[in-house]
Amino acid sequence: MQAGTHPDYYTLMPDKGKSSLGVDAVREVSEKLYEHSRLGGAKVVWIADAALLTDAAANALLKTLEEPPEQTWFFLASPEPARLLATLRSRCRLHHLAPPSESYAMSWLSREVTASQEALLTALRLNAGSPGAALALLQSERWAQREALCQALMDSLHTGDWYALLTALNHEQAPARLHWLATLLVDALKRQHGASYLTNVDADAVVAALAGPLSPARIQAILNDVCHCRDQLLHVTGLNRELVLTDSHSPHRALPATRHLVACSSSLRETLCFLVDSHCHLDGLDYQSLHKDVDDVLAKAAARDVKFCLAVATTLPGYRHMRELVGKRDNVVFSCGVHPLNQDEAYDVEELRLLAAEDDVVAMGETGLDYFYTPETKIRQQASFIHHIQIGRELHKPVIVHTRDARADTLAILREEKVTDCGGVLHCFTEDRETAGKLLDLGFYISFSGIVTFRNAEQFA
Repeated sequence: MQAGTHPDYYTLMPDKGKSSLGVDAVREVSEKLYEHSRLGGAKVVWIADAALLTDAAANALLKTLEEPPEQTWFFLASPEPARLLATLRSRCRLHHLAPPSESYAMSWLSREVTASQEALLTALRLNAGSPGAALALLQSERWAQREALCQALMDSLHTGDWYALLTALNHEQAPARLHWLATLLVDALKRQHGASYLTNVDADAVVAALAGPLSPARIQAILNDVCHCRDQLLHVTGLNRELVLTDSHSPHRALPATRHLVACSSSLRETLCFLVDSHCHLDGLDYQSLHKDVDDVLAKAAARDVKFCLAVATTLPGYRHMRELVGKRDNVVFSCGVHPLNQDEAYDVEELRLLAAEDDVVAMGETGLDYFYTPETKIRQQASFIHHIQIGRELHKPVIVHTRDARADTLAILREEKVTDCGGVLHCFTEDRETAGKLLDLGFYISFSGIVTFRNAEQFA
C-alpha cells in the first residue's frame, strides 16, 4: 500500500496541475469498487484532502457511501471538515487527530532540522502544532519566502510603499502568504493587550512595528481584509489573483503609510465595528403586537449596530419552525439542541446529529442541566447533555450550556466527555468565582446577562 501497487487500494487526488478533485476520478474508482476484490479481501479508498472534491464529485461519492459495496472502507481526511457537504459528513465517523504536545514536537523538530529555537517554535505554531508540517515548511523554499514577506512588511511600514508588499503577496502561494500576514496581525493585537503567547516568535521586531502606530481597531480591520482575500482565493475558482489583491478591500490598501493613509474609506471602517447577538430566540418573539416579522426584527437590530445573530433552538420541532420562519440569511446562523427543561419531550438523537450537521448550524444547544424546576428528569437531562457534547465533538461545533442547581454534575460531565475538543459557552452564568475558573480551564467562554440581577441570585464576588 505504501508503494501504491496494492490492487485493492485506491487513492483519489487531483490531476497534475489541477487544484480540485473532479467527478470523473470518483466515478472511475466507484465502478472498480463494485468489481470483485483482486486479492479476495477488503477494498480501501483514501482521499487525502476531501475538501478538494468539487460539488459534483462529492455528490457522486455520496451515492457510493449511501450504498457501499461489501468489505469496502473509505478514509477521508480534511483540515476543514466543516467545509464538506453536510450530507457527506453525516455518513462518516469523525476522528479528530490532535497534534502532540508542543514540548514533544519541539524536541522532535530539534533532532530533524538545524534551526534556532525561535524558528522551530514559529514554524510549529504556524502549522497548528503539526511537527510534520512544520518540518516541511522549514526545509522548503517557503521558509525563505516567509522571511522575505516579513522584510517587505517592515520596509513598507518604514517607507509607506505598500505596493512593494503587494508584490510579495502576489504569488501562486498567495493564500499561504496571506495566512502568514494574518498571524503577524493577530500577534500585534496580542502584544497590544499584553498577551505572551505569540505565533511569530522569530519576528518580534515586525510585530512591534505593527503594534506601535496602529490602533487595535485598525489592525482588526486589516485582519478582516486579509482573511477575506485569502478565503476568496481558496474557495472561489477562476478569480484573477492580482485583481483580488488590488481590490479596494485588500490588505495592502488597508495598511497606513508613514506620512499618509492608503486605506479604505472611513465609512467602510465604521461598518467593521458592530455587535453580535450571540443568543436569541427568534421563534419566541411577539410578532402580533411588537414586531411585523423577522425582517422587522433584524432591521431594528441592525439600526442598533447588531449585524449578526445566533438563533438558538430549545427543541427539535422548534428548530425546524425557526428555520422556516427565518429562512436562509447571511446575517443569521443557528444552533440546534434540546433544552434541559424540555426533557419530557422525546427526541431522536440521530435526527439531532443530522440537523446539527447543516452548514449554517454553528453550535449545539441550548443544552445542559437544570434541577431547579424538574429534578425528576435529571437522568434524562444527563443523557441528553452527553449526547449534545458527543455530537459537538464529532462535528467540531461548540456547545451552549445552561445550568441551574446542577453545578457539580455539569462540571463532571464536561470533563468526562472531553468538552475541550469542541469548546463552548456557559449561558447566563450565575455561579461563583471557583466555578468560573474551572470553566475557563476547560476552554469555555462565560456569558453574563440580566439574570445576575435577579434578587435571589447568589452574590458573585
